[in-house]
Amino acid sequence: MSVGVPLSLEECVDSFSEWTARLDLAIAIGEALDQYHHRVQQIFGQLTMGTVRVLSLTPCQVELAASHNQNEHEIWRLDQAIDPHDYRLDLHDLGMVLYEVIAKAPYDPDQTLIMNRDHHECKIPITMELILQRLLFKQPSDRYQTVQGFLFDVKKARAQLDMGHELNFFMPGQRDKRTTLSFEPFLYGRDQETAILQNMYQSVCEGRTQYVFVSGYAGVGKTALVTQYLQPKVAQNGFFVSGKYDQYSTRPNQALIQAFSHLTRQLIADEANRSTWRTRILDAMGPNANVMVKLVPELVALIGSQDDYQSSDSQAEANRISLSIKSFLKCFTQSDYPVVLFLDDLHRATQDEISFIESLITEEIGRLFFLGAYRSNECETDSPLSKLIHKMQQQTHQDAVSMHVPELSLSATQQTLTHLFHQIDHTAQVLQLEGLSPDSLQHQLKDVLQMNDPHQDVSVLTALIFKKTHGNPLFVKQLLVFMQKKKYIWFDAVHQQWMWDLEKMDTVTISDNVLDLLTGTLASLPQETRDAIKIAACLGTEFQLQDLAIVTELSVSHLMLYLWHAINQHFLLKVSDHPECLDDGFVHNQTFRFAHDRLQESAYALNDADTIDAHHWHMAKRFVQAIQDDEERQNQKLYWITNA
Repeated sequence: MSVGVPLSLEECVDSFSEWTARLDLAIAIGEALDQYHHRVQQIFGQLTMGTVRVLSLTPCQVELAASHNQNEHEIWRLDQAIDPHDYRLDLHDLGMVLYEVIAKAPYDPDQTLIMNRDHHECKIPITMELILQRLLFKQPSDRYQTVQGFLFDVKKARAQLDMGHELNFFMPGQRDKRTTLSFEPFLYGRDQETAILQNMYQSVCEGRTQYVFVSGYAGVGKTALVTQYLQPKVAQNGFFVSGKYDQYSTRPNQALIQAFSHLTRQLIADEANRSTWRTRILDAMGPNANVMVKLVPELVALIGSQDDYQSSDSQAEANRISLSIKSFLKCFTQSDYPVVLFLDDLHRATQDEISFIESLITEEIGRLFFLGAYRSNECETDSPLSKLIHKMQQQTHQDAVSMHVPELSLSATQQTLTHLFHQIDHTAQVLQLEGLSPDSLQHQLKDVLQMNDPHQDVSVLTALIFKKTHGNPLFVKQLLVFMQKKKYIWFDAVHQQWMWDLEKMDTVTISDNVLDLLTGTLASLPQETRDAIKIAACLGTEFQLQDLAIVTELSVSHLMLYLWHAINQHFLLKVSDHPECLDDGFVHNQTFRFAHDRLQESAYALNDADTIDAHHWHMAKRFVQAIQDDEERQNQKLYWITNA
């Protein structure tokens, strides 16, 4: 039965009060989504009661009506770093629509159907509850992975009603497998390391200063260990800030300044406590506030402009900077907010920078957890970092040996030792990360290939991948992506499982530095994307969208579209949103980071070696021209311009 003029679902929701009609609606919307995904090759992204238009009730036919500002909505999705190919977002929106059809109320994540089944007008069959729950899970990895998997379940339920039966119980999701490789942010084989980090962070929350160095080869997962495990924990009651020593930059204290820029943006975004932080910082720093403003120009937006200062004594200037940074940190570490300060690629730090870090971690300044990651194979024994680690380990050993333990019973001695060792203010802890073990690699492969059956055997595949990568997580990921592109590994839709050709896979060679493989992956990106990221690589390991727009002379909206291909291939990561909005307040001046400095190296290598110096010179000129009337931005970008 036609409804005449197409009606939005919210206008005719009362027509779907029976379960047959509701299942027909679910099938119709699911099929419309599936057709859209195949036609457009990206998510719809705006599925609501208003954008589902009902064309006919019997049989149920619907169309998806894009909003009038569809182009702006597409840019918004990219601005929010939403994967345009992750169809699980549309499935979550579908769950919210079906929830509202059934419950006659908007979806509330705190009040699920299962928790409140007696509060609704009609009894909800358990199978439909489970289907809705699978659509609405908070974590994408827990939801339906494909529209086809959802459609299989609702059509199965509809068939039961066609046969005159009630909706009998069955477990949803049995035919739900993603057809692309999925790498979820999960730490494999790092239980021991996360336990150590947990204990140290707990000690920091209790008021102590702690530090740890994370060592390992490139791609072994040092950054992932720290950020994926600690960042979510710290977000609940403290601050997680990070910086990275850029191999192409010689700016002093570059990683610390980057970290404090991140911290400042968090404070500016915290509107409720912004004035409190402003007062606390100004009171704690006094006349040295101008030093921090010079180091971190973003602070002006928080504490206001400060009087400039000049110093002709380089040593006095260095001491003042050191004192100012510590005073700034103490504003947080001596409050109820623990600070986790993570500096990556510490092996690139200079002697002066290492000396400052030593003073920072050996001085009790409150709730500070310092973590420094470095490549063990690129850290010489006579480097400043190696000397610091050796010195701290020696000092810890001497402190432990010099302790006096009185004669006590065995149990009392154990308790006393535990207490005394707890009193050592600093433990020189080095976490040496190795590649994943074969067991951990097998666990990861089963997750990536969506093997839910514990009896499915991937031991031969695991052995082959381990032989080629030695369990290095970055190598594993890039190798699997490469093999899927080569069709050496593929998804069999008929059997609903991943298949692979071991003989062809065995022919793939992988370089020890993985640069050749990464460069090959780069070559598969669209030309506009390659042009954008090779220039982004010149800006550093981390860059802001607005800066890239200046040097490329492209609009930020176009850049977002170009960069998304690199984000989707895991080349770039979104660090944060800058409070400033661009493009008429629509797109944020985001900060992006290359997912690994090996990726920055491969992107940088796309530039012509014979003209790279001239290229840097032209980028610096564009900066000067773009911000010649903006004194504040000139101060922010002065170092980059003079060193481009």
